[in-house]
Amino acid sequence: MVKILSINLTKDLILSLEEMNVYTVDRRKIEKYVEKKVTFREDVSVGENSVILSGGIIFNIGSYSYSWSHFVHGFSIGNYCSISKNVRVMGVNHPIDRFTTSPITYDKTFPIFSDVISQSGLVQVSNAATLAPPKIGHDVWIGQDVLLARGIIIGNGAIIAAGSVVTKDVQPYEIVGGAPAKLIRKRFDDRTIDHLQSTKWFDFDIASMEIKADAAIPEFISSFNLARDEGKIRRIPEPVLFREILRRVDAELPIDGEDI
Repeated sequence: MVKILSINLTKDLILSLEEMNVYTVDRRKIEKYVEKKVTFREDVSVGENSVILSGGIIFNIGSYSYSWSHFVHGFSIGNYCSISKNVRVMGVNHPIDRFTTSPITYDKTFPIFSDVISQSGLVQVSNAATLAPPKIGHDVWIGQDVLLARGIIIGNGAIIAAGSVVTKDVQPYEIVGGAPAKLIRKRFDDRTIDHLQSTKWFDFDIASMEIKADAAIPEFISSFNLARDEGKIRRIPEPVLFREILRRVDAELPIDGEDI
């Protein structure tokens, strides 16, 4: 079981988190968020220079990533991701290969039915495979008003156009759009994509590298490989447990919540 914890934001806590380069609110509207409760899984981790501006839930997020959207517990975003407003995750998928799609066959906590089912002869079977939230890779850009199916994987470097409904995996460096989302084009040719993937540049702090932001991709790859091999670029530290960050800034202990 994983426990969901909660804590009330204070101005001091918000500013202390920012000193550690973890941003939980829009600085321009800081007073709006004071005393607002946020919840998080006890195992949730956040990267340095990460920004969650939607409030409500703290989810796994990598370095140099930001999100204007509010996600379910267990959601995961890699490094260098850009998530726009009103990006949502679909509800649980119902099983379509059983005699009924009704949650009476798998959901022991479903309101109204739960008491009846517990006293019946129906043996429920978990539908857990459909519960997993989407997993977002590194350097992913998701436009506004996108709807994501559960259990899908969005590959590194992918772009999802605004208003899309994504029902299946998106491969690295694909640009997809529509409802349902379909491939529009790839950002680069396959050889370039393979080279970018093999460098694993997204595991390093590009801000510590001397290069123009609009450098041609071959130039970037060459410069990155050289900087990495010569130890001139910093590897991004592993994300830190959010509850550990709270301890470091001497925040009040989180309030225990429900198990999930």
